[in-house]
Amino acid sequence: MSVTPSHLQTPPSSYPGYPGPEPESAGFGDYLGILRRRRKLLLLVGLPIIAIGAALALALPDVYRSEGQIEIEGAQAVRQNPNALAQDPEESPYADQYVRSLSTVVLSDRTLAKLLAEHQLYDDQADDPAGAIKTLRGDIKVDIVTVPILDPNTGRERDVVTAFSVAYDNKEPQRAQQGAEWLVNAFLEQNRNDRQRQAGGRAKFFASEAERVRTHVAGLEAKLSDFKQKNAGKLPELNEMNLNVMDRTENEIQNVESQMQALRRERVFLVSQLAQARAASPDGANLSALEADYARRSVQYDQSHPDLIMLRRQIESN
Repeated sequence: MSVTPSHLQTPPSSYPGYPGPEPESAGFGDYLGILRRRRKLLLLVGLPIIAIGAALALALPDVYRSEGQIEIEGAQAVRQNPNALAQDPEESPYADQYVRSLSTVVLSDRTLAKLLAEHQLYDDQADDPAGAIKTLRGDIKVDIVTVPILDPNTGRERDVVTAFSVAYDNKEPQRAQQGAEWLVNAFLEQNRNDRQRQAGGRAKFFASEAERVRTHVAGLEAKLSDFKQKNAGKLPELNEMNLNVMDRTENEIQNVESQMQALRRERVFLVSQLAQARAASPDGANLSALEADYARRSVQYDQSHPDLIMLRRQIESN
């Protein structure tokens, strides 16, 4: 038996099919070496960028932003229960459009001129009112706030508008706060005015419909009374037909009375909604509670009921 010296052995790399030594992965030192070799290029590119950024940061004036967020009615319920969308399908899809309509009114020249008349937001606003309004409009930002939910109707995720933010930028923090606070109050005031007009229009419509139905019922009752007087004890062969006609007429009267009752309930609901819209400040919380209690009890009791009389006196005293 012979032993081949190790220095005469054939290297494994010469064997057929041997892949050869694996290349070593680059380490942290290799990366440092690359950075050292490219340090001049890094300095030539990075130093001007850093210098320009520092110059802009030092040269540009400070701008302060004051922002307020207004939550849309029913947004919290939608976040907690996405099925609320199916219960109120007319409000949520058009919330962004309503915010844009509010912005059109609040950011109009007349409204912004009123803001500048009440607050000194710019030093030269008295010398150039038109330019101040233009600058003010550019400093105001109105953004839609959305949250993703799972739509119960389609089963897909979509964004729902839950609020919108109103921000105002100014070089002085106190002026920024004054402008943002005034704008938020202007949006809320415009929303209250819209709701009052909407509730008032609905109340007038249902009141006119109730009057029209009442007149129609009165006419039917008058015709029925005339018919009974003219045909009392007559036409015995048509007695069954007359009874059928009377039954149909009575059913129609009952249906009309049901419609009137539904209209009365709707009117009570609208009065309650109008009272809620008028409650613009915490001072009106007690009055709103009294009006809501009155609307709820008026469905159960007659107008001459002692509880309703007492509630009316309390509402008038407030």
